[in-house]
Amino acid sequence: MIHRYLQALSLSLALFGSAACFPELWPEPSNRPATQPERVHGGTVVSVTILAASDSLEVGQLAVLNFELRSPPGKTLPYSVPVSWTSSDTSVATVENGYVLGKRVGVTTISATAKGVVGTKALTVTGVHK
Repeated sequence: MIHRYLQALSLSLALFGSAACFPELWPEPSNRPATQPERVHGGTVVSVTILAASDSLEVGQLAVLNFELRSPPGKTLPYSVPVSWTSSDTSVATVENGYVLGKRVGVTTISATAKGVVGTKALTVTGVHK
C-alpha cells in the first residue's frame, strides 16, 4: 500500500516538478508546545496558480488538481499553508482538497484560496465519450 502511495507521489512530482504542490505531507517538526501558535515571518502569498493536466473532464470522471504558491521576491513561504477549494457551480463539478468530480455537462470555475489570495481555473465538463 505504501509503495503505491510513493509511486503516485513520485509520478505527481515528476508531472508537476514541485514539492510545493504538497506542502502538508511532511511538515517540519516544531519544538514549540502545541498550545503556542506558530509564528511565521515572510509568509505572504502573492499568487496562487492551479495546475491541471486538462481544462476539461467527463461526467463521472475524477481529476486531481494541484497548486503553486508564489511569495514576494526575497521572501519565503511558511512550510504549511492551508488551501481551500471551491467550485462556482457545484451542479457541474464539485471539488474537495483538489479532487474534482464532473457531475453534469457545463462550465464551472474552480478556485483555490491561500492566505486570502485566490487562483482560478475554468473547467469544462463534457458528456461521456464512447
